[in-house]
Amino acid sequence: MLYNRRLSAITILLCALFFSCSEKKEIEEKIEEEVEINLPEMSIQELDYLRGKDTIEVDLGTYSSDIINIDDIYFTHNGKVLESDYSFEDDKHQVIFDSKQLDDGIYTISATVKFSSDETLEKNEISKELEVDVDNYLPLIFVEAGYSASFNDYNEIIQGEWTSRSETKEALFSYMVLDKDLNPVTEFLHEDGNGINEIIEIPKSIKGQDFKLVEFDTKVIEAYAGFEGSSPLWDYIKDYRYIRIKEFYSQGEGLKLDAIVRPSRVMANEKTVVVAVSKSFERHLSQIDETLTSDDNYDYLTITRSTDFSWVSELDLNSVKSYSVHVTNEEKGIMISIEMMNDGDTIFIEESDLKVPSKVMLSSNFHRFAYEHEGIKFVEGFSSNQKYLSEEGPHEYTLYEYINIDKEDISHVGSKEKVTNNNFSGFVSEIKNLDDSFKEPYANNSFDFDITESDIVLSPYQHDIEKENVENIIGYSVVKPSEGKTEFYLGVSMSTEKNESLSLPRKLSIDGISTIHNGKFADFLTNDITEISMHSSSNSNFTFLNEINSYTVSYTVDKDGNPIIVPSKVNLLEHEARQLSKIRNEEQFKMASLDLMQRYLEKK
Repeated sequence: MLYNRRLSAITILLCALFFSCSEKKEIEEKIEEEVEINLPEMSIQELDYLRGKDTIEVDLGTYSSDIINIDDIYFTHNGKVLESDYSFEDDKHQVIFDSKQLDDGIYTISATVKFSSDETLEKNEISKELEVDVDNYLPLIFVEAGYSASFNDYNEIIQGEWTSRSETKEALFSYMVLDKDLNPVTEFLHEDGNGINEIIEIPKSIKGQDFKLVEFDTKVIEAYAGFEGSSPLWDYIKDYRYIRIKEFYSQGEGLKLDAIVRPSRVMANEKTVVVAVSKSFERHLSQIDETLTSDDNYDYLTITRSTDFSWVSELDLNSVKSYSVHVTNEEKGIMISIEMMNDGDTIFIEESDLKVPSKVMLSSNFHRFAYEHEGIKFVEGFSSNQKYLSEEGPHEYTLYEYINIDKEDISHVGSKEKVTNNNFSGFVSEIKNLDDSFKEPYANNSFDFDITESDIVLSPYQHDIEKENVENIIGYSVVKPSEGKTEFYLGVSMSTEKNESLSLPRKLSIDGISTIHNGKFADFLTNDITEISMHSSSNSNFTFLNEINSYTVSYTVDKDGNPIIVPSKVNLLEHEARQLSKIRNEEQFKMASLDLMQRYLEKK
């Protein structure tokens, strides 16, 4: 009996224990079901470029934010942790990342999110690879004081009954940057003619790599030339309004608009030489920024030149213009190359050193000597004395010898040119012997272009020289009728220095254009196109440097693409009177004015 009671108690106890364990297990399973954790899932904001300091948004999805703490988000490349700053603001996960710790290029980087929790997690980080294009360069455009050459100016020459004057007034330039679709990305930067040194900054928020700088140029030029009491030779007012669009690229060194391109102004590693010319005979000395001193026997030209020509390769040039000293009398002469002299050298010139020059007939439009020294090809800055026998050629040249260069080390540089219907083509080439021929220029009509209802498209120019930097320009003029003696010159152009295709809208539209320059561009683009011009050049400073194996071609057509036929003969006096308005040097203006007056008298 006692045994049965004990057995019943044990049975009851075991049952209670069994049911207690089962209940605990069910509770634990229930709790485990209730604490299900959602881990973060990462997606990253897409960016066209990483440029400088960018704020990158990271979306982690609907993770268990009440249980999981986000500790860090960072980037790695090839196992190296890149510097960045993680923040969580306004319910957004953001990483501030400076792309300048990587070179420009396309990279595969890994984004990692680290997280933690008081609960047990199956993992505490997730990663995702992404491909990024690092473009650290955001271009700056620097406008140097004096870049815009035509400032307000006044020149007047009165000689007896002769008067010539020229005034440039109301000169104003504005600059702004456009994206590749011609949408403005900066404000206007103004220059009133006093000169500025300003940097135009593209906003950091602007993405892209191809930009355009647009220059708005307006000025009024008033010119007069004539004798008192007679009808003026020229009397006009010209109102100029131009829009120039320049292409440039963010993957470069920016765009610097220099007032004057003078590579030789870099006076590093200078040398100073002296040319001493005997005073025992009548002679003429060419002087270019030299210091002249004298004693009883000699005139001393002291010349300082830079010996640093590192800029030659930087500008992608194959030759350098250099000026020699010329000593001449009525019958003889000699040239002295400064480049062939060492620092501290003095060359003495006696009358016996002068030699009778040779006279040659050449079909080129100019002739210059060339020679090589220490790996640099120098082209004489002075063109040999030239006598025009006819406009087409040949021309007679007077060639002097160098005193310090052997004849066999000399070559010849010349330009052959074609001018038809105001179109121009020229090619600068080099020959060793004067019996050889200089290279013929390209045909004026050698452009590949297309004119549609909406655009004017210019294809890359097909040339046969080794040159990467080739400037192409396409533009058009628009009609605005004259008002009294005021003529209007309105034009739009677009250029590139990479010999790439250009597409210029026939009806250009730029936001804000009607408000600048006192509204001078408000109705600018409502007029009909009169002519379309094309230009290609492998040397943007064609006449200044005369780089060997360089060309320039210009061609003009009407709005339908047909060649424009103009009279072949022009009134040269009227043409030169026009040029007076462009001269900004008082001495040059005086000389040109008096020369024009003299020839006008001779014509009468």
